Amino acid sequence: MGKRIVIALGGNALGKNLPEQMEAVQHTARAIVDLIEQGNEVIVVHGNGPQVGMIANAMTELTRSDPQKYIPCPLSVCGAMSQGYIGYDLQNAVRAELVKRGIYKTASTIITQVMVDPYDESFYNPIKCVGKLMNAEEARKEEENGNHVEMISDGVFQRVVSSPTPKSIVEIDAIKALLDADQVVIACGGGGIPVLRQGNNLKGAAAVIEKDRAELCGDFCRGCGYCMPCPVGIEINDCARMSLLLRRSPAATHLSPEGQAKMKKIEDCLHCNQCRNKCPYGLDTPALLARNYEDYKRVLAGEVKV
Repeated sequence: MGKRIVIALGGNALGKNLPEQMEAVQHTARAIVDLIEQGNEVIVVHGNGPQVGMIANAMTELTRSDPQKYIPCPLSVCGAMSQGYIGYDLQNAVRAELVKRGIYKTASTIITQVMVDPYDESFYNPIKCVGKLMNAEEARKEEENGNHVEMISDGVFQRVVSSPTPKSIVEIDAIKALLDADQVVIACGGGGIPVLRQGNNLKGAAAVIEKDRAELCGDFCRGCGYCMPCPVGIEINDCARMSLLLRRSPAATHLSPEGQAKMKKIEDCLHCNQCRNKCPYGLDTPALLARNYEDYKRVLAGEVKV
């Protein structure tokens, strides 16, 4: 049985301009479809450093050409543009390669937002350089627009933004639905567009997400063991990720009498929330245990195949 594979592409690997990107996605698509042909389910995430920088610079120059007509473009909007720009070329290249091999499967790009904490300490200590290099006069004007600028070498300045930790992926249900529909999903471009909740609205933050943080974001147990020991002896670091273990390792080991006894201990949960309070990823561990146990029982009864 195939695996669910997350492929992380660096922004630099996709080229620094349109011709380079068009060539790069052809090579990338072949590697992606090789994995699909082997029966694997594929999710693609990608960086966007060169691309979002190119877009931000172009939008800045447009504003300078006629400030009365063209207002400055927020970094969050530039990030969304880069997701569409890269996703468009990548999904079409993957689709063409699939059709070439006689595989009829859709590839879809999701413009992806990630929730961040407005009190994340990175907002008080921005470190991520973005955009064009500037001289002192250009840097002064950039700061007048409310942006943080630092000198990165003698007389050379660059805008600096925050890189907060993502708390959740806004479009996660859409991603799951497309995966369940057997589509190739391209998501979390550039780590996702960081957004803040303001009432019923989501507001883009002047920040960027490191893509490895986005890949680790999600409602699943990492097996780190910080929640241990459990007062009633539940092996939380295995039991809370049993659904993943059943699908990514030999299932027979986990379905043995010993494995069943281990999972049955979940019934003894005191709901004391010690594990939840200790979790460094902020997971609702008791709820995660319950969900994994229900899935386990369905697999054991033969209702779900793994």
